[in-house]
Amino acid sequence: ISGMIEFITYLRSQSHERVYSVATGKEYTSFREYIVRDSKAKFSTVENNEHAHALLGEIKNTLSDPNKLQAFDDGQNTLVHGDLIMHNILVGGEKITGVLDWEFAFWGDPDYDLARILYYEECAKVYEEGVDIIQEHDYLTRLTTTVARSCITHKDIFKKKYDIFRASFYLRALSWAVASDSPEKNVNELTQNWAKKRAERKTAQP
Repeated sequence: ISGMIEFITYLRSQSHERVYSVATGKEYTSFREYIVRDSKAKFSTVENNEHAHALLGEIKNTLSDPNKLQAFDDGQNTLVHGDLIMHNILVGGEKITGVLDWEFAFWGDPDYDLARILYYEECAKVYEEGVDIIQEHDYLTRLTTTVARSCITHKDIFKKKYDIFRASFYLRALSWAVASDSPEKNVNELTQNWAKKRAERKTAQP
């Protein structure tokens, strides 16, 4: 866990004046533009699937929310791994010895990698089955709690960012689902998971 905090801190120390994506090979005027353009590219792959309409509508509403998008204004661009999940990290004891799969790397928002870790923990909780998966979720819960405590500076701003990040992650999953061998089943599952998390958030609110 300490190694993850050190790695995220290292990534955030590598700053850049522009937003650039390795996957697209393009520069963007801002990270906000990157999010919007990347999302629009995926909308077209999902829009023709009737089962995806409800979830796609909610994702679009989130991704176009000006109150949430303003959280990215005037932010510093840093090095981002882009897919910082357990399976891409090699460890030896308490130290990270290597990080794999940099094809989604970019210069952009420093909170992206942390959001990716939190989202992965959310998914592990949804799909927990059997001892191995439950143990993975337990570890991820401890990891995300510790890393979030150390790496989140402004909670209100991060929450807005996370809503945008999470919607973009779901859009990526939805794009995969409609092209899968069982599109209706996979789309419905994503829709239920999205609604479940939304209900949990409402319940948690004072």
